[in-house]
Amino acid sequence: MEKFVNSLDVSKSSNKTSLSIDEQLIQDRSENKTADDVVAYYHENLCREEAETLLLNMDRKNKTNGRFLLRESRIKQNDKVISMLQDGKVYHFHVAHKFDNCFQIDCGPITQGIDRLIKIHQHKPAGLPCCLTSFVPGKPPPAALRCQGPTNLLHKAVQDQNTKLCAKILNSKECPDINTRNIDGDTPLHIACKIGNSSIVKLFLKYKVNLSVKNQDHCTPLQVACQANQPEIISDLLQIAKYDPHERCVVSGLYPLHEVAQKGYHKCVQLFLQNLSPAFPRTQEGLTPLDLAIEGKHNKCIKLFEKNVPPQALTKREHWLHPELERQGAAILLKRGATTPGLFLIRRSKWHEGWYVMSIYFGHVFHFEIQNCEYNGKEMYYIDNGPYMYSLQLLVHHYNMRSDGLPCLLKYGLSVEGDIYEIPRLNKNLLRLKSEDLEVPVQRTRTSVPLRVPPPVPPPVPPTSQPEHTETNFHFIDFRDIKKGGLLGLGEFGEVVKGTLTIHDGKKSKKITVALKTFNNNVVNSTSDFCREAKIMMNLDHICITKLIGLCQMPLMLVEEFVPKGSMLDFLLDYPSKVDAKVELILWASQIAFGMVYLESKKMVHRDLAARNILLESKKQIKISDFGLSRAVGENQYYRATTGGKWPIKWYSPESVKYGHFSHASDVWSFGITLWEMFTYGDVPYHDMKGIEVMKFLENNNRLSQPKKCPNAVYKIMGCCWEMESKARPTFTKLQEFFTNFGNQM
Repeated sequence: MEKFVNSLDVSKSSNKTSLSIDEQLIQDRSENKTADDVVAYYHENLCREEAETLLLNMDRKNKTNGRFLLRESRIKQNDKVISMLQDGKVYHFHVAHKFDNCFQIDCGPITQGIDRLIKIHQHKPAGLPCCLTSFVPGKPPPAALRCQGPTNLLHKAVQDQNTKLCAKILNSKECPDINTRNIDGDTPLHIACKIGNSSIVKLFLKYKVNLSVKNQDHCTPLQVACQANQPEIISDLLQIAKYDPHERCVVSGLYPLHEVAQKGYHKCVQLFLQNLSPAFPRTQEGLTPLDLAIEGKHNKCIKLFEKNVPPQALTKREHWLHPELERQGAAILLKRGATTPGLFLIRRSKWHEGWYVMSIYFGHVFHFEIQNCEYNGKEMYYIDNGPYMYSLQLLVHHYNMRSDGLPCLLKYGLSVEGDIYEIPRLNKNLLRLKSEDLEVPVQRTRTSVPLRVPPPVPPPVPPTSQPEHTETNFHFIDFRDIKKGGLLGLGEFGEVVKGTLTIHDGKKSKKITVALKTFNNNVVNSTSDFCREAKIMMNLDHICITKLIGLCQMPLMLVEEFVPKGSMLDFLLDYPSKVDAKVELILWASQIAFGMVYLESKKMVHRDLAARNILLESKKQIKISDFGLSRAVGENQYYRATTGGKWPIKWYSPESVKYGHFSHASDVWSFGITLWEMFTYGDVPYHDMKGIEVMKFLENNNRLSQPKKCPNAVYKIMGCCWEMESKARPTFTKLQEFFTNFGNQM
């Protein structure tokens, strides 16, 4: 057992020997060198070849299996490499930095402290060729990487609550690293928080002390103060240091407010609530601090939660709420307005009443579902396993103060009008930003993934009038009978907004919900040709086709059936767990083929068949949308494009790309790509390949690979859709028959 000298005795001894504080610290460091020499296996900037040379040279003098050294990884920052000898050969093992000072070798256990990880492998191989034995002498790993270290004079002075000696040490040029852990795994600040010495804590706060460093139990100084019921220390950390009160312990899964509520420390609870700590963070089991207080029958704590008044929000819903916007439109809007990370908007969920979706730009567009529930008699909002918040506004403020699992802080709201609003801080002086909340890209594992960028073609036209009205043929519609609503989507050629159409029938009138497709200037070259084509589309009437109700000429817009659930692509990306490959995907495939059979019978070529242009009326009914590029064809059964424009090449058949030939057979090729999108649950075809690379890929007789959840028979039919010779592809009649029979066999 290590024996320590009392710091007071050290001080007395120093007086006798007339050692200055600098000399005492030098002597203390010298005495601790023996403990450091045991872990002096760290070689910071050594490359692979240099490590092998060192190990092999030592092996020639003294053959020892398990001799090793630790070095920095040249591949990934913060990762390490263990280089070791076994039977005259050098092996290199990657040591991944997971979080804080925790590390992992391959699939082994995550271990706190590189020193503890090495110690484990010195006693058992645990995946290495043999136990680690002696090492090539280097230097001890940095204090931040270690779980434990020698107990130095500063640790002892804090433990003895010798404030004067602490001040002298901190002012000395020989002061040790103030974030170093002692033999028990505690930093000096952890010790001060545990014993409740506010004077020493305030002293440390004047220096660059790391408030986020974890001790051997994975606890921050704030969490230690909570466990020890030290309200004065908690006040120092929250009000003087502006430390974020919302940080979960990775071992217990508890936030600081859980710790104090669970133990009935009501004064500490009050401090957290006064300092804007989220009142209802949740454990991994979904329990809030109030739940734990009720469980422990801590009545004073319970009353504090029940009487707690949330802060007044400073942000306004109209600065970021888009009531009708769809996923693809949100992505385009954010990318158009994104100048800095942290631009966001919130839109309503089309599948859950009262739920929302937050879309954030941070290099990519990320989407997060905002759920709501009733808790403690009030409506609450939350993201994933985040805290319950009283309102959307307060939820925005929460993620404006801390990222808490999002890729970045919410900084700017994007309004429906396209204006950008900075989100005001609830209390500008309250929180000090942690390094992980700064603008550094992060990788996250999540239900939400970066949004694919759709090809630059018009977005899916959300169908309009309800099915009971679709049999009415309106042709030209007076703009005065149209009332525009919220933005649904936008694309290269215009916008799609939700609207209301007033239908007059004699003295009676009724209103129906519609989708209004508007067009940017100079998009429509010939209004007369456009109107003629629109009239052809108005005659289409099929359960799997969105209904074009009419045309407004001034200003020019299409009035279409409104399909409430949005695009199939959005649903696949947002709710993959709700889609069964052998049920919904097969049903939708048969319905798409059914709709395309109808278009073929009307001699219509879609020309832009893709998952983004398939809308969901419900989980049991799709509708084919977006005829912005469709054309009526004549007896030759194909339409040849004679005008330029941006084409979605990854969905096009080779003859469409090379010669501009569009036919029912080229639609079949696009149907095959759409099937692939469906069975990959929204992946991008050919991923990052450019158009010319895709064509070379296909000409070399390559095709998209089989998705994991795609049945063999379905993948085989995909391959038939991708025959280079258009005549060799199946017809939509054959495809409908295939998927209908396949579905009946399930």
